[in-house]
Amino acid sequence: MSQFKVAFASSSFRPTSHAFKLNFMFQTRVVLADDDGSIHHFGFSFVEAQRIISWELNPNILVDVIGRVYNMSQVHQSSPNDSKNKRFTVDIEDAA
Repeated sequence: MSQFKVAFASSSFRPTSHAFKLNFMFQTRVVLADDDGSIHHFGFSFVEAQRIISWELNPNILVDVIGRVYNMSQVHQSSPNDSKNKRFTVDIEDAA
């Protein structure tokens, strides 16, 4: 990868707890490289759904939830003055 920037990950919501993030620019280039095994491929940190529900985790770090969707609401307009943005509620259960 070339022509990218490294910056502090200081926004309110962050995809990871790491202190830095990579910013892709218009001129950023990414090419296929040989895998020498020195970088962990996944880096997942799985937690039980109850830890998310109970607010035990940092609410400013984004999480991906793996589970089974068992209910979905109708699509609603986010606000009366905003016809572009929609929302819906998804109920999931732990897949474990």
